Amino acid sequence: MTCDLKFFKKLWVRVAMIFFVLLTPLSAWSQAKNASIHQAAIHGNVEKLQALLAEGIDVGLKDAENNSAIHFASWHGQIKTVEILVSEGADTNAQNIWGETPLNIAAFFNHEKVVSLLIAKGADVRARGEGGATPLHRAAHGGFLAVAKILIHNGAEVDAKDNEGKTSLDYAKQQGREKMISLLKNSAS
Repeated sequence: MTCDLKFFKKLWVRVAMIFFVLLTPLSAWSQAKNASIHQAAIHGNVEKLQALLAEGIDVGLKDAENNSAIHFASWHGQIKTVEILVSEGADTNAQNIWGETPLNIAAFFNHEKVVSLLIAKGADVRARGEGGATPLHRAAHGGFLAVAKILIHNGAEVDAKDNEGKTSLDYAKQQGREKMISLLKNSAS
């Protein structure tokens, strides 16, 4: 139970940090133009994104937490934005300071189309984020069956353990995700 409490305390701290970043006016950011690519990704503003890219802005530009535009677009399920960023060379396996990749983030927020696109463009389905959690751990925790099926179909390790020795099945059991439990049991090697 204390492991779950630690996880959720860390999660809430991160959520608070993310909201701080998102709610901070662009004028308060050190470089408004650089922040603009992140804002365009968050809001799915394709026109703004294309204009910034045409001006030569770095597609892999990072914020203080090492998130790039593809992290933000994946978090918000902005499929068109993800497509553009990938076509312009965004790293589908870029890690933020917590080790989270765009795929980990898309799986955590149940963005099926983004998950499929990232995998098709080379994202590692076995990538490890904070605590050693894989995208499948994230999907199992949320009970996101369609995302889990996509990940498993593309080679995600059902029996992979996080840093505490927990599998995706353990995550599903902790959350009482009966359908996920069934899927993972039937998919285990």
